[in-house]
Amino acid sequence: VIAEGRAVSGDAEVQPVLMGLQLALTELWRSYNVHPDAVIGHSMGEVTAAVVAGALSLADGLTVIAARSSIMSRLAGQGAVALLAVDEDTAAAHIAAHPSVEIAGYLSPRQTVVAGLPDEVDAVIAAVGAQNAFARRVNMVVASHTALMDPVLADIKAALSDITPAAPTLTFLSTVNDPGQTPTLDADYWVANVRQPVRFSRAAAAAAADHGTFVEISPHATMGQPIATTLADEAGILSIGTLARDADDTVTFHTNLNATHTSRPPQTPHHGEPHVVLPATPWQHTRHWVDVRPLRRATEGVQGTLPADATVPAEWFCDLTWPVKPLVAQPHTAEQARWLVVGDVRVGDAMAHLLGSPVTTRAAAADGLAEAMAAATHVLYAPDAGDAGDLGYGLFETGRAIAAAAAASPTPPAVYLLTRNAQPVNEGDRADPAQAVLWGLGRTLALEHPDIWGGLIDVDASVPAKVAARWLLAEAHAGDGEDHER
Repeated sequence: VIAEGRAVSGDAEVQPVLMGLQLALTELWRSYNVHPDAVIGHSMGEVTAAVVAGALSLADGLTVIAARSSIMSRLAGQGAVALLAVDEDTAAAHIAAHPSVEIAGYLSPRQTVVAGLPDEVDAVIAAVGAQNAFARRVNMVVASHTALMDPVLADIKAALSDITPAAPTLTFLSTVNDPGQTPTLDADYWVANVRQPVRFSRAAAAAAADHGTFVEISPHATMGQPIATTLADEAGILSIGTLARDADDTVTFHTNLNATHTSRPPQTPHHGEPHVVLPATPWQHTRHWVDVRPLRRATEGVQGTLPADATVPAEWFCDLTWPVKPLVAQPHTAEQARWLVVGDVRVGDAMAHLLGSPVTTRAAAADGLAEAMAAATHVLYAPDAGDAGDLGYGLFETGRAIAAAAAASPTPPAVYLLTRNAQPVNEGDRADPAQAVLWGLGRTLALEHPDIWGGLIDVDASVPAKVAARWLLAEAHAGDGEDHER
């Protein structure tokens, strides 16, 4: 295979190559001081487990896998294997009408493997799938662990008559016989390994009585889910693989190696004094805060009235107050600002009348916002009264789009927001929660984007557009540092 540079295919080639890889990966784990206390093998994996446990010499192990795989390959194409996500009783009920199909593996309480003639296995898959349960063929063309293997069992026994098994030096948990007993791994055992179903869940449960970490030795982990399902009620169980398909082998192995340390930390030598003093971290003291214009507070919060049964400090109760400030009229000239008004066209027209020069207006949903903003020094978002029908989501998105376009502009304009009934002043005043959303946006812009922030003005819904425009221009040109007005 190596000389010809071709892919490995068929049981006669795949099984010996897989065993060689498993033995090499076992030694890799051992080189990092991860040594097995017990071994479990699934189907052909029992041959590798026997060599690792010392029950078979390397030569005998290779003899077993070579004879097993080459003789089994004679039956290639005559069988099929399927994985069913059902328990063994349900699987038995589904295969009852198909004589050649048998349970070939008990993986977990909810996973069963069946094998038999291809047509009958496909019929079982269809029946299980019709019950909304997972059922799929496994990429195998030999129905091992069923009666379809009977024609080659005598040949396997004869080919393995000369192997010399030994007593294992590690706990060998059989998936053929009772895992509580140590089997003799002679020719008869390996015949049973091919013919009898794999009782993996029973062996895993027995292992969990004394061990908590399961390491799967394979090119791609497939037994993690059966182990997790079988031992779902056990605490402190860790199941990891070694390699993963289509992944970096070095990274995957070391990731799994590190996972073993979560339950058993590595032994690090602790040398005597004096210890080497490690250099201190070279901190770079660089200030990264954004300098923002502090908000002007006309007055501190007024302490509210405490409930009689209050248990928190009195200073936590405050009333929101809006101090009265006279509005001083400001002259409005075309040279002072080039305004773009998004939303309420009436406000834009009123501003144009006051300024004596054109003001660009556009609907909130119109395209070309960035182009319209390029020529503006001031942008006002004044939502129409009917724009708040979606609980403020649309208002927020429009305001956010305006702020994003302003921040991205080569010459960022100042952004102003004009709301109506967003901030009630007195008890009983009308309140519009949708409009209030823009106040949250405005306060965020004031802190995070002071370079584009102009101000936030709230007026009553009954205020005419002309009056609102006059107030807005007066505040925009006041220069008093106040950016939240009601």
